[in-house]
Amino acid sequence: MRSTVTVLVPTYNRESMLGECLESLLAQTWPPDQIIVMDDGSTDGTKEVVSNFKEVTYLYQSNGGKPRALNGCFPHIRGEFVWIFDDDDVALPWSVEHRAVLAQSTDADVVLSRHYWGHSGTDGRVVVDEEAIWPSLKIADVRLHLMQSCFTTLQGALIRWTALRSAGFFREELRTSEDYDMLLRLTRKGAVAMLDEPTFVFRRHEGMRGQRGYRYSSGERELRFARHDQVVGAWLRKEFALGEYLTPR
Repeated sequence: MRSTVTVLVPTYNRESMLGECLESLLAQTWPPDQIIVMDDGSTDGTKEVVSNFKEVTYLYQSNGGKPRALNGCFPHIRGEFVWIFDDDDVALPWSVEHRAVLAQSTDADVVLSRHYWGHSGTDGRVVVDEEAIWPSLKIADVRLHLMQSCFTTLQGALIRWTALRSAGFFREELRTSEDYDMLLRLTRKGAVAMLDEPTFVFRRHEGMRGQRGYRYSSGERELRFARHDQVVGAWLRKEFALGEYLTPR
């Protein structure tokens, strides 16, 4: 039986890229049953862009950051699986289908997948550069590798809604690294499967990131991530028992 899928797209002032993102979600071989765009207080033409896509649900909140925008979507989720996708990235056509089929066949709570790196071409649309490199690891090693570094992405994950509910809300005090924090919580308790193929294009660009009052450029990205990764690391040391740092054999 075909599983239902909800896609969540939090967005802030990304009108130039959001349209291509939504086009790619609507062009899936296994169409999502629900696509929700949460506008985090945009001041550009975001609402007008979304209005061109009748299949997409548009929600609005005052600017509060990506974690708060995602938490605001939770009461509206209807799908058995949830896909959290960034407004500047582009999905490959088989993204939903290949991960949903794997989730069904393995009873996984989280299906992780690879991605391509890309950039905006002269016409503004995404151009694929190269495939991102994953470490060579077994399923049993995923959590341990995540503790060491965030080698994968939340955009590449298809998550069972029951597992996401169990993991809890996104931590709104995290202005970046909220995806890393959530991946750690999801893989701590949930069954994981890995799809060894790219499912989306991660667009690298010079646009500003972050919520109003905490905007930063692409050049500052790694510094901001490192700062908030320390917060995630402090939580990890506090919450995880010593045995959870060991790989099962």
